[in-house]
Amino acid sequence: MTTRKLATKAGKTLQVAVSLARGRVRSVSFSGDFYLYPEESIRELEKSLEGIRTGETEYEITTRLMIAARKAGTDMAGVTPHEMAKAVKKAIDDAEGGF
Repeated sequence: MTTRKLATKAGKTLQVAVSLARGRVRSVSFSGDFYLYPEESIRELEKSLEGIRTGETEYEITTRLMIAARKAGTDMAGVTPHEMAKAVKKAIDDAEGGF
């Protein structure tokens, strides 16, 4: 599992852990001091990325997160889907030995 941490524009901390297998994301876990309501919607965001190809772009990951957030009725404070996608993409790149 590879972990990546970043500061959001709102000054919050976002940490993402990703696990990869055979060129795909096996699991994703988000944590930090940002807020999501309802709180359990974080699992829907994480599940929306399970099984994606590691080569997906930041834009594609952002789109997946936005769709999942909309379906779950998620309100976000201190973090955006784009910031989450950026952290996921960086963690994937780190796990694959990229820069």
